[in-house]
Amino acid sequence: MNRHILGAFGVVAILAHGSVALADSEADFFKGKRITMQIPAGPGGGYDVYGRTIAQHLSRHIPGNPGFVLTYVPGAGGLKAAAEMAKRAPRDGTAMGIPLASVVVAQMIEPKNVDFNVGDFSWLGTIAELNTVISVWHTQKARTLDDAKKQTVVLGATQRGSFLFQQPTLVNALLGTRFKLVMGYKSSADLDLAIERGEVGGRAQFWATWQSNNGQCLADRKLVHVLQVGQTRIKELPDVPSMSDLIKTERERKMVEFLYINTAMGRTLYAPPGLPAARLATLRKAIGDLTRDKEFLADMEKRKLPVNPGSGENLEAFVRSVLATPPDVVDELRKLLGLKG
Repeated sequence: MNRHILGAFGVVAILAHGSVALADSEADFFKGKRITMQIPAGPGGGYDVYGRTIAQHLSRHIPGNPGFVLTYVPGAGGLKAAAEMAKRAPRDGTAMGIPLASVVVAQMIEPKNVDFNVGDFSWLGTIAELNTVISVWHTQKARTLDDAKKQTVVLGATQRGSFLFQQPTLVNALLGTRFKLVMGYKSSADLDLAIERGEVGGRAQFWATWQSNNGQCLADRKLVHVLQVGQTRIKELPDVPSMSDLIKTERERKMVEFLYINTAMGRTLYAPPGLPAARLATLRKAIGDLTRDKEFLADMEKRKLPVNPGSGENLEAFVRSVLATPPDVVDELRKLLGLKG
């Protein structure tokens, strides 16, 4: 009996020693290093705010407490940043980023433009799922969804590969609205300025970004919200119609759910493919710990940035499930968006 007890304690001691040794090894690696936090857009937008806030707090949850430096890689609806992460970023844990969810969509509907496999990335975890809303400036004549079915409303966007273009275009196809997309804006900040100047009438945007970056505009009622897009309703917008309630067929529902990738992935973190297993586990744990950190949560609340986290394992499974979407659904969606395969 005593031998069995001693044996059990011995196993526990060995496991504990192994865990400590692994933590020490990870600390030795990260100590004195800097992690590059890649932002797939220009400074000043929602991705930048999330990236900066995460970088300010994540270091103390990673063994060795590495520093962080932000880098901005805008362009091609997030594909430029993702390509850099896939091909050129170091695969040792010293590079991570916040991807645009549209890169997953792009691999499905514009595969010729994607020369890497999104499924191969090291998916680290979800900070927040985010709903989107199509909003117009208060001076626009069209102020409701019904108005937008009768009058042309000019919306700004960056690239065809972004949800800024894809969501309103799909709304046109399925709901009969007359949104006209003007593309080419380099950043969210440029697009917001274009709305205030009257160059465009509105845009699609994450609701959380409106709240964090444009709170005064919301308070002054300078933005009128026409439609919300997401798996759940935005509690602050109970009277704004939801895309989910307006689609009519199961096939339409599948297409809309496909574009919900943008909301479900909201603000996630990824790293290059081929991260060592121990390093991946370390970073996933650090991000999980971050989303329970009271100081981080208080900072996020102060900045009006939502946190509803998910694990890296679940995020990886979600991405793989999206990549398994039936080809016929993807083909129809591609046609509706006017994209080539």
